[in-house]
Amino acid sequence: MDSFHRRAFFLAILFCVAFFAGCASPPGSAKKRFTVGMYGVRTTEDLRDLSRAGFNFILANPTEELLLEAQKLQVDVCAYPGTSAGYEFSHAKAREAIRRYDRFPSLWGWYVIDEPDLNEVPPTLVKEANSVFKKYSNKPTVLVLYNGLGAQQYSGITDYLFLDRYPINWIPLSNLPQHLRLAKFAHGKDRPVFAVLQAFDWTYYPGLAETNSPKRPPTYTEMRCMTYCALVENCQGIVYYAYNDPQWKLRDQPQVWNSLTNVVAEVNRYQALFSGNHAWWTHDLVYEKPELMWNEALMGSITARLIEVEKGDVHVPPGFYIVAVNTTPKTIKTAFKPRSFHWQEAPDFLTGTKKPLQQGWLMDEYEPYGIRIFGPIQLK
Repeated sequence: MDSFHRRAFFLAILFCVAFFAGCASPPGSAKKRFTVGMYGVRTTEDLRDLSRAGFNFILANPTEELLLEAQKLQVDVCAYPGTSAGYEFSHAKAREAIRRYDRFPSLWGWYVIDEPDLNEVPPTLVKEANSVFKKYSNKPTVLVLYNGLGAQQYSGITDYLFLDRYPINWIPLSNLPQHLRLAKFAHGKDRPVFAVLQAFDWTYYPGLAETNSPKRPPTYTEMRCMTYCALVENCQGIVYYAYNDPQWKLRDQPQVWNSLTNVVAEVNRYQALFSGNHAWWTHDLVYEKPELMWNEALMGSITARLIEVEKGDVHVPPGFYIVAVNTTPKTIKTAFKPRSFHWQEAPDFLTGTKKPLQQGWLMDEYEPYGIRIFGPIQLK
C-alpha cells in the first residue's frame, strides 16, 4: 500500500470513529445538565426567547428550521409526531415524522401521548404506539400522566414519565408533591420522572378546575416552591406549562414571566444541586404546633432530603446538602436534627450565614412555601 492509500485509509478510519462516536452519544450527553423545559413553543423566535431565559428543553411540533435553531442554541426538542397513542393512532404518520426529523441531533425524543389516564386511553394502546417509535427510532419516548396513581398501569411503557398537576388555586399546592411521589414509587427507582409545573392562570381555560375562589396564576413563591418540590421528590427534570398556548400567552403576563424566569435562573445557578444524588438519611423534626405537622395531602408539612453534590461548581461546592420545603401556606416553627450523622453547624446556603445549633438541634421558622438549603456539609 503506497503512502497515498495509507493516508486515505487512516483518514477513513478516523472519519468512521468520529461518526459513530457522535451517533452513540445522546443529545445533551456531553455535559450533564438538569432539564428545564417549556411547553407551547411554536416558532423559532419563541425558542430563542426561551433559550435567552435559560430554558434548555422544549416540546414542539418539529420543523427543520426549528430543529436547526435548537441545535445551534443547544436546546433539546421533544417532538410531537402528528399523531397520538390511542384508537386513532396513525402508524404511517409516526413513521413519516421519524423519517423526516429523527436524524436531527437536537431532536431529543418523541411525545407518545398526553394524559392517557385522564382521556381513558388503555395502556395496551399506548404500548402499541410506543413500539412503533422504538422500532424506527432510538430516541427516548415520553408519556404524560395527570394522576400519580396512574403510573401503576402505565409505568415502564415509555422511557420517560412526565406528571402534570396544576394546583393553583383550586386544590392545595401539596397535591403536587403527593402525586410526584406516587408516580416515582410506581415508575421505579431508576426510571426518570419529569415534573410538569404550572405557569398559567386557570381563568384562561373556562370550564376546567372549577373553584369558588377567584382564579389567578401562581405567584413567584408558589412557582419556586413547586420547583423545589420537584427537587425533593427526586425528579430528573422540570417542564413548565405554557409559553404560547392558544388560550394563554405567557409573554402577555409580565409579572408571571418575570417570576418564572427568576425561578429558572435559580435552578440554572444551582444546576449541581438539582443534578445531585439523593442520599439515605434519617432525621427528627419536631413542630412547635403539632396540629401543623401534616399538610392538606396528609404528608409532612416540611419535606426534607439529603442531596450529595459530588463535583460541584463555582455556585455549589461539593458536599452534602439538606433541602427542606414548607409545602403549606402557613408559617411553621420547627426543631430539626439529623440522626444519621452529626453536624457541627448549620451553614445556610442561601444566605451565606451559619445558624446556631442547640445540642445538634436547629430551631427554625419557615414562611409559607419557604425553602431552606443547608450545606455544604462534609460527611465523609
